[in-house]
Amino acid sequence: MRCAPTSFTITATAGANGRIVPTLASVLSGANQTFTIAGDAGYHVADVLVDTISGGAVTGYTFTNVQTEHTISASFVANITAAPICPTVSQWKGENNALDILGMNNGTLMNGVTFGTGRI
Repeated sequence: MRCAPTSFTITATAGANGRIVPTLASVLSGANQTFTIAGDAGYHVADVLVDTISGGAVTGYTFTNVQTEHTISASFVANITAAPICPTVSQWKGENNALDILGMNNGTLMNGVTFGTGRI
């Protein structure tokens, strides 16, 4: 008489703005099961929890030698694009309506910002 092989369920849960594939897997005892994790357009993986323990911001995870039921879940965050920093002040009108490219004018700019002699 042969016993039927034992299988275990691994349940995957993806938070908003992303996915885990597959979402549910029935895995034979001793087998491996790989999950792929990805954010939707404009999002990336924030964290992956494997059996409630953080695995970091990974895009894949493999359960090896499965001997029990497991869970895997992922959270996602929006990508942030920083605006470029572009300094634009190089010269300004100084005393007597002349350009102060030699840095001879000291004064105060808008909102109380002060400047001293020299080029910016």
